[in-house]
Amino acid sequence: MKTFQVMCCAMTLAVGLTISSTANASSIDFDCDTVPDHFSTVSQKVDGHALTLSGSLRVVQKRSGRYLPLAGVLLSPVDTALGRDFIGFPIVASKDDAATSEVTFRDHSSANSIKALNRYPDAGDKSFSLSLSDSGVLTLTLGADVFTMNAPRSAKWPRVRVDIMCSTGQFKFFNTTLALSG
Repeated sequence: MKTFQVMCCAMTLAVGLTISSTANASSIDFDCDTVPDHFSTVSQKVDGHALTLSGSLRVVQKRSGRYLPLAGVLLSPVDTALGRDFIGFPIVASKDDAATSEVTFRDHSSANSIKALNRYPDAGDKSFSLSLSDSGVLTLTLGADVFTMNAPRSAKWPRVRVDIMCSTGQFKFFNTTLALSG
């Protein structure tokens, strides 16, 4: 699957996320709408690495291209190019053209970095929360499902870039908040 190679050759749209260290964080909405084989992202650099990003995601339209439509959240060290060293979760269109998408954990540091989690229908809003702990444990809550992955190298990142992104389709992120822990 070549879903993430598209990141190397497309333009980036970058705007800030709202950051809060309290429970009363403001939220942002991001209507991520791209032509086939291009991507768009909103990014925020934060000090530290213990954080939680939460919100909702809606699949609006998946488009045909060389790469499968996808949307997700990526965490990486601030000094790394987008798509080069990251952990996070993409929701990728199913290869069988069904109205479903597959959710995976990605740890771009190793060849065996894709961990399939589940397949979800495209219809409806999906609430999510992605948390990274001080020790490098990544926890994704998607609806009622909870998944974890160890990414211990992230515990050494002094600053983290949080990217909300999509490619080859239209995906809406809404009520999205970023809270720092500790």
